[in-house]
Amino acid sequence: MSIDWNAIRTTIQETQQTLETDTPSPAVRGAILQRRADQLAERNAAPNTTADTFAVLTFTCGNEHYAVSVQSVLAVLPIRTLTPIPCVPTYYRGIINWNSKIISVLDIVSLFEGAAPSPQREQFVVVVQGSGLEIGLNVNTVGVVTEIAQRTLVSAQTIGQDWLDGISAVSAEGLTVLNADQLFRDPRIHIYEEA
Repeated sequence: MSIDWNAIRTTIQETQQTLETDTPSPAVRGAILQRRADQLAERNAAPNTTADTFAVLTFTCGNEHYAVSVQSVLAVLPIRTLTPIPCVPTYYRGIINWNSKIISVLDIVSLFEGAAPSPQREQFVVVVQGSGLEIGLNVNTVGVVTEIAQRTLVSAQTIGQDWLDGISAVSAEGLTVLNADQLFRDPRIHIYEEA
């Protein structure tokens, strides 16, 4: 998905000019309306194919709404027994046994923001695979599987924060879309020290 930065800059300049003057001139108003009409016509003319959308599972962690591609999701489990791990960062909530596999469980809010983990409530683990790893994400609520249009996503790289490596984009609905491959390549995920 490419972003037309020139169109965005033009829109910002036109908006700024409109806000700085009490009433825009008829020529400026006409140009703005014509450009908007052209943009709407382009959107409506674009074919709506399945390649333009992808399915995601939505969930919440704290006050944030996240989504991850359903192709990365292996399971959604209620937390029954979460065994703590000594000598690990606070964003590691512990481990669970799933299908005879030991799965590490991460608190992504704590990982991204460096905040203390939220207190345990009725929570779930979304088991996700990426970069050759299977890791559980500790979530408060699990939402629905929905389709997101590629064209509605804004790249997280434009924000320029260090902790956004695992985030591929933000949707128009306010969902933070996680990329499991990017997230699991984060060096903070890998712990090599011995106690």
